[in-house]
Amino acid sequence: MAMDPGERFGRRARAMLVTPDRVLYAGRLGTPSVRSLGSLTIYVAAETPFVIRSGGRSWEQACFAVVPPNERHEIRSDDPVVWSILL
Repeated sequence: MAMDPGERFGRRARAMLVTPDRVLYAGRLGTPSVRSLGSLTIYVAAETPFVIRSGGRSWEQACFAVVPPNERHEIRSDDPVVWSILL
């Protein structure tokens, strides 16, 4: 039986895995602000959908999103936990 990651780590737990090519972060999203990361970034909602806007587009609701390297974007969520994978 597969275990829900939220049950395994706790809904408010934080985890970070760093390898030479990737970073996986499951934890608090932090203060909403404009971000521009130097990697391809994949955001995954831990529990509830988030809203994101990038590239001058309007806000979109999503459960996951892919943002190209160096693209300015903003992400907001009612759930403070959003998972991020940086490649």
